[in-house]
Amino acid sequence: MTTKSGGLYAGRRACENALHAVRYVAEIGRPLNTHVTISFTALGVDDEEAGALFKHLQARVGRWWRDQRERKGLPIGQVLGFHCHANPAGSRHVHWALHVPVEIRPAFETIIRARLCKILKRNDLGDGLHIGSIETAGTLAKYMLRGIEPEYAAYLHIEAANEGYVAGCRRTGVSRAASKAQRVRDGWVRKRRLSR
Repeated sequence: MTTKSGGLYAGRRACENALHAVRYVAEIGRPLNTHVTISFTALGVDDEEAGALFKHLQARVGRWWRDQRERKGLPIGQVLGFHCHANPAGSRHVHWALHVPVEIRPAFETIIRARLCKILKRNDLGDGLHIGSIETAGTLAKYMLRGIEPEYAAYLHIEAANEGYVAGCRRTGVSRAASKAQRVRDGWVRKRRLSR
């Protein structure tokens, strides 16, 4: 049961798109290195509002990112990453994996906190926000996508789990600069492993 507006599972194609994006950004030399988790439950945000709130945050961070690139002249490229919403046992949250260049990492963390506080009209986020580093992007991606439709989990080498029902938004999404359309424009083709 998947729809464009959430549902019980993440669809196979959406999960494939995310996994291809992870490989693509690594191959162009901008691997995912930053993991943001926002707990809407801890922040007191309703399920129905969580998706729109995250989209609003993405837009604000995107404008800041563009300002760093265009006005300040930092060679940071476009935002690259993907996100996945989940709601296991009523714990509504989103995972967002990105490539954040080292020169803006401290400022990025500050901006995420500041923009989220402003959107929520709060001075403190408590346990509602966690930002960490990514050691192995492929492993993290499969963890993030464990809400996949169970019948496709083995096909994508993902260990499926009940990630609950997500309302009001797509369960997963990929940034425009790492999307299928961008990969096609770049002529990117997934490298196949040689069989043993």
